[in-house]
Amino acid sequence: MAQQSFSAGRAQSRVEWYLNQAEAKRCLKPAEAKYHRRGGLHVSRKMRSLFKLKGHARRAPKRKYKADGRTWTAPYRKWRREAKRRPPSPPGTPPYTYTGTIRRAVLYAFDVSRQVTVIGPAHSVIRTVAALHEAGGTFHGRRYPARPFRQAALDKAKTRLVKLWEDSFGPR
Repeated sequence: MAQQSFSAGRAQSRVEWYLNQAEAKRCLKPAEAKYHRRGGLHVSRKMRSLFKLKGHARRAPKRKYKADGRTWTAPYRKWRREAKRRPPSPPGTPPYTYTGTIRRAVLYAFDVSRQVTVIGPAHSVIRTVAALHEAGGTFHGRRYPARPFRQAALDKAKTRLVKLWEDSFGPR
């Protein structure tokens, strides 16, 4: 129970009000669920956009040959070189994707019992590769530098998440 006193001129009044926590939680649940769903979707889209398409994951340039019909255009040569060599992304930046698998593996889910949203590449699709890129480490004798992408996605989505939280409770 909370008490609040106020006075206006000579009149004095005292108001007592009760906060029913169960009722407040019941009213907040739909808004929270809405925020988690929309926020999860937004962050997962930002995360997908961080993985730059390279090589065959990108479409080939429309003009393959120059006007003479025998030599390749510069954009086509660049695309072909990327597809063959597959250069890695610089350490500290999100990884490149050459097949698009890591992009397609990014999913999100809202856990109702714990009231959390889980966002990231699905282990069933991409296995240990995403965790290896995120934290770095050794796999099959090869050393991989860290190429974090989760925090970068949250940083990109931060301002929109605040707006989504405000909007989830309806118009003022």
